[in-house]
Amino acid sequence: LTHTPGVHEKTLADDAQDEMSYGQALRRYVYSNPYMWLVTFANFFVYTIRYSFLNWAPTFLTQSKGIQITHAGWITAGFEFAGMTGAVFAGIASDRFFGGKPVRVAMFSSIACGLTILLFWHLPQSSELVSAILIATVGFFIYIPQCLIGIAAAELAAERAAAAAVGLTGLFGYASTILSGFGLGYLVDHHGWPAGFLALTAVAGAAALCFAAA
Repeated sequence: LTHTPGVHEKTLADDAQDEMSYGQALRRYVYSNPYMWLVTFANFFVYTIRYSFLNWAPTFLTQSKGIQITHAGWITAGFEFAGMTGAVFAGIASDRFFGGKPVRVAMFSSIACGLTILLFWHLPQSSELVSAILIATVGFFIYIPQCLIGIAAAELAAERAAAAAVGLTGLFGYASTILSGFGLGYLVDHHGWPAGFLALTAVAGAAALCFAAA
């Protein structure tokens, strides 16, 4: 299902890197590594969801759910608090239940995040409490892959190119603001919030697919 280097495979990669220049290590283990690009694009999708909710949650709570702006602010704060809980859970789940394979945890959490977005979208008459719980659940699930992607990238690149690998994934993560900011705003302005929620669900699915193939 997923590709995560084992201890022996990682040791061989580290030994091989000792015999090549830093530039060669970057080309081989980072820029020419298809699994690295899958994780990198997954990070782009993960951060698209995270920034979309951080930036737009008060707006779509007031516009699509009819919630007062002051209450929407508190509900959005719950997204971050639940996310911190997800960050703690991420490492525990990876070590105890998935054999130290972070991409598997990230894949399942991305799927769960997409399903939660769908549920939030299809409950137009939900109460403020239900909306708050669902927003917090999205935060919980999306922070799991966010916290694990750096570990997955470092493992794929082995020791010598680990920092460059993490930097590459981070660059794509911040580039996601283009999609989460202008892209989502344009989509909602022209097609409404249902199209926005559908797009975010698709983004979560794309992240899960990248993790599944990595």
